[in-house]
Amino acid sequence: MTHDKFWDLYNNGEIQVKVWDGEIDGVQKSVEAFEYDGKFFLRIHSVYRYVTGERKFGKRYRMSKESHFIKEFNSKEHANAYFKKAAQGLKKVR
Repeated sequence: MTHDKFWDLYNNGEIQVKVWDGEIDGVQKSVEAFEYDGKFFLRIHSVYRYVTGERKFGKRYRMSKESHFIKEFNSKEHANAYFKKAAQGLKKVR
């Protein structure tokens, strides 16, 4: 599944998404779980932020890098096992 397909399904109300979110070791991470067409999916989004140096007058220069992907599973058991590792330390937000 592509991210465009995900957003089309989400915006049309065709999927219900459960979201876990939090920050672990300076990385903002969210894991979204949903089911579509008899398959199970996890959408994992991570934002890495780091300080690269100082500018004049004490302002910090910050960089960020985003990583996101959608993983597809044929069984709920495989999805749950992967989810437990990916969402460790996160809290359910919806």
